Amino acid sequence: MGWLGSSAGTTETDDFPLSSAVGAVVGGVGAIVAGGLLASVRHSVSRADVALVLMVLVVVGAAIGGRSAGMTGAVAATLSFDFWHTRPYYTLRISAREDMETAVLLLIGGLVVGQIGARARASRAAVEAGRSELRRIHR
Repeated sequence: MGWLGSSAGTTETDDFPLSSAVGAVVGGVGAIVAGGLLASVRHSVSRADVALVLMVLVVVGAAIGGRSAGMTGAVAATLSFDFWHTRPYYTLRISAREDMETAVLLLIGGLVVGQIGARARASRAAVEAGRSELRRIHR
């Protein structure tokens, strides 16, 4: 039972610093770059489709890096969507209600995915700690 309490004081970044950084780059920088690239075809692609592409990058970043990467990706994707794809363009203002709703849902979705990724990582770590403890007892 000692292994259950031993990870209570650790944080996600203590256990996976490289994967958190990689996930943040994939989710955050990827969303900014994708938003900029999609701006060149904004008149032929719907804003909802752009938001879905950005969400995919957030999900991938969160899957790689967990909660902090998911948060980074969610904020970057929301800002990228706002800057490149909502009127007035190239500002951080949104004039249409439906664009505001999309931006808020993009942010909330990214935060939720990041939290799910963090819980999945914690569960995997707890399972591995349990296996290690069982191997130690068996020996």
